[in-house]
Amino acid sequence: MAPEQARGHDADKRADIWAFGAVVYEMLTGQQLFAGPTVSDSLAAVLTREPDLGRVPAEFRKLVRLCLIKDAKQRLRDIGDARIVLADGAAAPPAAPAARSRIPWILAGACAVAALVSGFFLWRATRPVLHPLMRFSVDLGPDAIRGPHLTAAISPDGTRLVFPVRTGNGSSLLATRLLDQPKPDILSGTEGAIDPFFSPDGQWIGFFADQYMKKISVHGGAALTLSPAPAAPRGGAWSEDGYIIANLDNNHLERVPEAGGKPEPLPAKPEQHGERTWRWPQILPGGSVLFTGALGAGVGGGYEEGNIEVLSLRTGKLTVVQHGGYFGRYLPSGHLVFVHQGTLFAVPFSLADLKTRGTPVPVLYDVSAAVGQGAGQLDFSSAPDGPGTFAYLSGQAVGGAVPLSWIDAAGKTQTLVITTTAATTPRISPDGRLVALTTGGNIVVYDPKRDARTPLTFDGLRNIGPVWTPDGKHLIYASKAARMSSGGSAPMDPDSRKSCSPQRKP
Repeated sequence: MAPEQARGHDADKRADIWAFGAVVYEMLTGQQLFAGPTVSDSLAAVLTREPDLGRVPAEFRKLVRLCLIKDAKQRLRDIGDARIVLADGAAAPPAAPAARSRIPWILAGACAVAALVSGFFLWRATRPVLHPLMRFSVDLGPDAIRGPHLTAAISPDGTRLVFPVRTGNGSSLLATRLLDQPKPDILSGTEGAIDPFFSPDGQWIGFFADQYMKKISVHGGAALTLSPAPAAPRGGAWSEDGYIIANLDNNHLERVPEAGGKPEPLPAKPEQHGERTWRWPQILPGGSVLFTGALGAGVGGGYEEGNIEVLSLRTGKLTVVQHGGYFGRYLPSGHLVFVHQGTLFAVPFSLADLKTRGTPVPVLYDVSAAVGQGAGQLDFSSAPDGPGTFAYLSGQAVGGAVPLSWIDAAGKTQTLVITTTAATTPRISPDGRLVALTTGGNIVVYDPKRDARTPLTFDGLRNIGPVWTPDGKHLIYASKAARMSSGGSAPMDPDSRKSCSPQRKP
């Protein structure tokens, strides 16, 4: 936290410069800046103690010092100037032989910002100390559109992007764009595709469309069907061993051969660990899988209070590595990044013992995300021994607080209730006193007069579309659950209709 924030004053982008400097200091020295036994001690240190820059490599000392000036008026004003400061530092003769740099991709990202379509940014850096950071701008073209969960994926070598575009007839397809080429190439056969991801060699693109998981060559050709994905899939990750780990049914992670075939269950399931959904996987070095686990949107704290977890594919052991956040990603720099409250956080992370080191630090305040699905609009290239590229869609998190409004006959609008996730299919009771709606996969009845919400389902298993009976005493709705939650226990089909009775006080 910058000194002006600690004093309760208004903060601007210069507070972000301060946070950047603090993160860079910790990454270069391995020590947390202004650490204290309590939050109060840390804040006092921020206000009174000058940082000891003696352990910072000489070529980065000027940059860190300019970022950590307590007077915001004297602080580095724009992060783009960091590149110039680094260039000056690199030109100076080092005091000792240069060691291999531990500069992580977070530093790369904060220093190299370039606008793409709709605020899409690319960050690029090189790991050796004396290599300059590269700043560049790429135009994805006027037809590029925002994806519902993930907009763009970047190839493992950092040379190619894949993203959705709108065609002349109104349909959407995937397009690929080499970063050193002026125009994208449209991939025919990818109509309606969402959430693309690359194969480890960068030659294939996996995606979801028409209730199937498919793949297509980056050079085009026929799209090949790999597996059914019947119920709102949530992400895939392609492993080196020829399998894809994917969420195909909105809840579970399964393994599918890259050539296609029957999905195989992983050695554990979310319901075995008190959760409803595991989604947005990433294959880690060593064969484990990192993902977001949660009860679901609108249940408890939703994905904002979700877990970043690691599952061993060999033993089935589950490890929670971070509570509070979603869309975790491990970076080759040895850091875990995740999204929380519209902010990208980073924390050092050890693959050896699956533990974080220190306190997560905010590094980006404008990362777009789909809160209701636990998705972050970001991706990175993994090249650990060469240039690395981090890409993200700037903007605000969407799918958070959503107002439900009442419009009277005169057109006057009154906000009735604000839900933490999207509220859909509102239905007014026959007597006009109650409103039934779907939010977070559950049915909720709202009483405007009492400003009271009564949940009728609690499992978040896609309970949708409530309809009042004519007497207003029951609701009928669709659900994926296999049995009735009230008033009986007869077996039901996955998309059957269910009945329940809302309790109502006079």
